[in-house]
Amino acid sequence: MAVMKSDVSAGSDEYRRNRKVYDERIADLAALMDPGSPFLEFCQLAGEGMYEVCRPAAVFIRGVGMVSGRACARR
Repeated sequence: MAVMKSDVSAGSDEYRRNRKVYDERIADLAALMDPGSPFLEFCQLAGEGMYEVCRPAAVFIRGVGMVSGRACARR
């Protein structure tokens, strides 16, 4: 198995800003979903190795969750 190296600095200001925005977006999704419903996020590694300057899944949150008792995905 290949090892993926990360140069993320969890203590940096940039990381904290990005994490805050990410957490807010996840909270928006949670408000839509049925209480206690799991959310399966996919695409975290979409585009890995395809672009020189683009980070994988740097813009999109994609996944599947339950809304009003039905499995839903946003595309």
